[in-house]
Amino acid sequence: MNDAALKEGLLALFDREIPAAFHDAVTDSLRRLDQPPRRMRVSARRLAILTALLALLLGAMAYAATRWRVFDALFGATPQNADQVMQSNLGVTTVGDVDIIVREAGYDGMTLYVAFSYVMKDVDECLGMYRFGEAQSGCTSEDLELLNDHNVGWWIDQLWINGECVDMPCNSSETYSGSETPGELMVFQSWRLDNEGLYLPDGDVRVTLPIGERQDFMAYYETHTDAQGRLAEPDRGGVSFTLNTSMRGQVVVEEPCVRADLPSLWAQASRVVYTPILTYVTLDLEAKPEAWEAFVAEYGEGVTDESGEVLFAYTPLELYMDWIWNLQLVDGQGRPVEAQDDGFFVYGPSAVGDDGAEILLPYLEDPPAEMYLAPLTAQGVGDMSQAVRIR
Repeated sequence: MNDAALKEGLLALFDREIPAAFHDAVTDSLRRLDQPPRRMRVSARRLAILTALLALLLGAMAYAATRWRVFDALFGATPQNADQVMQSNLGVTTVGDVDIIVREAGYDGMTLYVAFSYVMKDVDECLGMYRFGEAQSGCTSEDLELLNDHNVGWWIDQLWINGECVDMPCNSSETYSGSETPGELMVFQSWRLDNEGLYLPDGDVRVTLPIGERQDFMAYYETHTDAQGRLAEPDRGGVSFTLNTSMRGQVVVEEPCVRADLPSLWAQASRVVYTPILTYVTLDLEAKPEAWEAFVAEYGEGVTDESGEVLFAYTPLELYMDWIWNLQLVDGQGRPVEAQDDGFFVYGPSAVGDDGAEILLPYLEDPPAEMYLAPLTAQGVGDMSQAVRIR
């Protein structure tokens, strides 16, 4: 495969109209310097979509009483009710010349949010984009080398809750930033614990992150894994804090399961979770065989090079990716559901696949008794022939 063929394949694969908001978010992201990769177990093809959509996700939500930097960094704004789930100043651990400060943490019943910083006391300049007088996220390879030089930072892809090991959940994310404080490098994380089947109980829990003195992770696996394959909590290199996670009474789970017969697929909302700051909608999707056969007959099995070799195989997701992107929240009459405050709803997919998708929406203060996700018509109302009921 040569470069020209690869370029042609990529252009064909993404030859579709891109929403203006998506374009703006990608353009903004490209202005940032050497952002370290986010740890997300998703396919490479979807990573660009997810990264941009998550940057847009909550950008226009109403602000909480307090600005929480973890949300500003990950979502672009602090969501309504963030004060109900977040806690601050959870502890300081010192490793050599570095103070590791757990500045913010919270749990909404599904996702664990954490903001911590490394303050390298022997570094007298601002880091990240703050080196250049720009107050925005992003860091440089030089910043990461400073962490290496101080022998601190993330060293294994697990965390521990009350001493029990948790593998890194899919759709978890991480971003870095400097600050106005010389020598400080901030880290903002979200952990989708629900994707590991973990729902924290009410009360205080101990969270341990592998962010202290760096350890040899291969040696750690060999010496700290028991006969059942469980990885012990670190005795060195971990930073622990206690978080109150009393969320169970504030989380509402509904299972509408109303199967929609749409032009190219069957769809249903199998689960809708309402938390104090987010609404998580799980869609089950199934392509109609005749629609998929017609697609393959028209477009072939995938994007090919000049010799006919398939570079990227099509999947049933091609049938309804545009439908997913254009879904809007509407009531039973197809009227768009508007916020009841100074913000407005901006939301989108956090994960997509051939047989399902997850749509994240902001917190809904007083949701209608009947709600759907549907693309809008030219008249600005929901196209109910392509709607899936979520409530």
